Amino acid sequence: MDFEKLIPGIIGAFVGVVGWLLVGLYIQRRQFVRQARNAARAVYFELDVNRLGVEVARDFGSFTLLNRSSFERLLPELAMLLPPGELRTIVAAYMSPRRLPAGRLRRGTAACDPQAGARRHPGCPSRGAGHRPPAGVLA
Repeated sequence: MDFEKLIPGIIGAFVGVVGWLLVGLYIQRRQFVRQARNAARAVYFELDVNRLGVEVARDFGSFTLLNRSSFERLLPELAMLLPPGELRTIVAAYMSPRRLPAGRLRRGTAACDPQAGARRHPGCPSRGAGHRPPAGVLA
């Protein structure tokens, strides 16, 4: 057995394995980032639809349930893509103290009141000067 030919073969095999490992990790990371960006797009559009629903509720008193299925399904991908501060902004947009089980309305809310369109509902305040829209974080 010739060790002078065996040692370069072992070194070459090791370098080849490490190289393929690094290339595989790079390709996998790019795939995860692409999936996270697609998740951000889906949540962005869901936030936009919810924003329109809130504006219609604020202006006309016609309340609908807000969607959150894309957010719940795609939160792990968003957590990988966004820094903690921006992720907190998105999560805060989906957390509401007035959230009710699907299809139920609380008595006394504007959805039960026919005169609701004439006044501003306390659950739909106007945007303040320091307001940072969650959809702007994902744009």
